Amino acid sequence: HDALPICIIEYTWTGQRRVLKQVTSTCRPEVSSLPPGLLFVTGCDWLAAGKWYRILRPDGKLVLKGDSPSTEQNYTASGIVGSSLFAVGITELARPLAPFSAFRSSDLKNLHVSVYLAQNGRKLTAMTIPDPLATAQAFAISPDDRHLAILKPDQIAFYTLPAIPVSHANADGQ
Repeated sequence: HDALPICIIEYTWTGQRRVLKQVTSTCRPEVSSLPPGLLFVTGCDWLAAGKWYRILRPDGKLVLKGDSPSTEQNYTASGIVGSSLFAVGITELARPLAPFSAFRSSDLKNLHVSVYLAQNGRKLTAMTIPDPLATAQAFAISPDDRHLAILKPDQIAFYTLPAIPVSHANADGQ
C-alpha cells in the first residue's frame, strides 16, 4: 500500500471550503471531534508497520501527535465540553494480530492512558492498566477536571488528577 496525501477539509453551512490539514496515510484516516473543541485523527503508516494519531485545533494547528512502530496498538481519545483536558488511550496487544483476524479479550495486554492539557498538549499524567476490558471506550475525565475514571475488569477506578497550572486553566478558571 502506498501512502497517500489526504486533506482534512472543513465545509461550512454557508458553502465555504477550507483545508485544515494534510496528512499522509496508507489506510483511510478516521476523524472525530474531541471535546473541548479539538479533532482526533488516526491513520496508518504501513511502510513503517505502524499507526499514528494527531490532535488538531479547529484551525488545523497541531496540539499533539503520536506514532507507533507497531500495528499491535489502537488509539482512543476522550474529552468533555468545557474541560481544560483530554485523554488518549493506547491499547497494547499481547500478540500480533493479522488484519481482520479473530480477536479475543485475552489478546489485550495493557491500556496506557495519558491526560494532556488541551491548550498546548502538555502531558499532565499517565498510567498503565494491565489486562484491560475489551470495550471501545474504557476511560473518561470528570466534568471538574479533577478525576480520571477507568473501567477495569472488576471495578470502576477513580484517579485524582494533578492540579492544572493556573496559566493553563480554561475560561471558567478551572
